Amino acid sequence: MDCLRQALELQVDPEAKAGCILAMGQTAEQIRDYESAIRYYKEAFAMEPAGTRTWYLIHNNLGYSLNTLGRFVEGETYCRQAIEIDGSRPNAYKNLGISLQGQGQLEEAARCFITATRVDAGDRRSSDLLDKLLRDHPDLGVVFAVKAECCRKAVDFAAQERAKEVPVVRRGLRTRLILLKLKVRTLLQRFRGS
Repeated sequence: MDCLRQALELQVDPEAKAGCILAMGQTAEQIRDYESAIRYYKEAFAMEPAGTRTWYLIHNNLGYSLNTLGRFVEGETYCRQAIEIDGSRPNAYKNLGISLQGQGQLEEAARCFITATRVDAGDRRSSDLLDKLLRDHPDLGVVFAVKAECCRKAVDFAAQERAKEVPVVRRGLRTRLILLKLKVRTLLQRFRGS
């Protein structure tokens, strides 16, 4: 936090200042000090950053922090504003779903979790929240069963695709031979050098 405060003092550009204050809020979140995080995010509003990413994160993270403290009505407002700023990111939809669920607006919450999963099926948290919501409220399962299954399949597909991108490390016979050849070469060089 001290480093961020020092960086903030050096900034002249409101966008950079807002970024520093955003980072301070995120740091407070990491240590679960949500009251401080809320103060930092609200302070960042005074900077009025022009960058969509920074402005989105300030709104979304403020909504998240408010939700964490059970202040769902306030959280809803900031999550909706984050979606207006950038509707192509999943977190604000997920956090809006949490706000709505906390207010008892369960069908709307389910729709938000579905939208978040559609926006980024690689992030399974929204699909998991939808599944939990439907388990806790079986009456909703009738309405959302098909969409929930589609979300699960999308998340599974995204995970399979991501797994394909992970490099495969093979430690077979060829690798062992290459390593043995390198060891022999190193030993020969040492032997010749002495």
